[in-house]
Amino acid sequence: YFLTIFPLKKWVIKKIDKIRSSFLWRGSDNAHGGHCLVKWTKAARPKILGGLGILDLERFSRALRLRWLWFQWTDPLRPWVQTIPPCHSTDAALFRASTEVTIGNGRLASFWHDSWLMGKAPMDVAPSLYPLAWRKNKKVHEELVDLNWTRGLWRMDTEEQLTEFLELWELLEGVQLSDQPDRIRWKLMANAVWKAHAEGKHKFFMWLLIQANILTADKLALRNWLCNPVCVLCDQQQETAVHLCLKCLGGCEFLDEQSGFTTFCELLQPRGVVGIFSDQPKEQHKTISGILMYVAWNVWKERNRRIFEGKSSTISVCY
Repeated sequence: YFLTIFPLKKWVIKKIDKIRSSFLWRGSDNAHGGHCLVKWTKAARPKILGGLGILDLERFSRALRLRWLWFQWTDPLRPWVQTIPPCHSTDAALFRASTEVTIGNGRLASFWHDSWLMGKAPMDVAPSLYPLAWRKNKKVHEELVDLNWTRGLWRMDTEEQLTEFLELWELLEGVQLSDQPDRIRWKLMANAVWKAHAEGKHKFFMWLLIQANILTADKLALRNWLCNPVCVLCDQQQETAVHLCLKCLGGCEFLDEQSGFTTFCELLQPRGVVGIFSDQPKEQHKTISGILMYVAWNVWKERNRRIFEGKSSTISVCY
């Protein structure tokens, strides 16, 4: 309960970790260095990284505090919702980076603090404007009325602030509120890749794809390798990881030869790999994740086949 509200001091964490380490190796509270066969930092790693999965108290405390921000969205009837949550600026920044808000009527989303504008919070889009803004805790629908969000911004006096103002203005011009409630989505995933029903090579490839680290033309150019920058599947746009597996028309035509994959392409377009994983029904998570990995893997193989072998395969050959 203490960790839910207060971040622990470094010296407190160190003392508690010493007690936990001593109990692990001696079953008492006075173990010395010679008794510890594995470094505590290694023993405390997640099991998937070869550790014992012992909780990191600093990270665990932060995760508990983020629940306050999450429940403000998902359970607004809790009696404390209108109070200020016990979260500092780092907690709030992590929450913004980990969530994405789909704007509806704008009555739940905070104009400056929530990630509702193209997946980002306006305070991150225009960081130099944020200190100038008045009424920073107002909701989206309140600030969009009569350009209320511009109040206080008349104090701009630098080129950087003016540039950010114009960028923010342009983004806000495309915002249209609806009658639907605002919705929030948690973007991070724990098991979508490694717990999927898929082969190891498919999981490893998807892990690279999510980080946009597969060796597409844009990545090869950064290494000063000579290559054709245009996607070989559509022959229209620059080849990037996002384009190849999410936006490439040639890739979708390749998959749509078999009607069962049409829905796959339609779903991927607006939300991306991470969005698709997060939106799946929980009971189908592992199976559908495995299918997505398998399809993306075969798109990648077809791309390599066309580049390195000069061949174009049919859907029956690839699947």
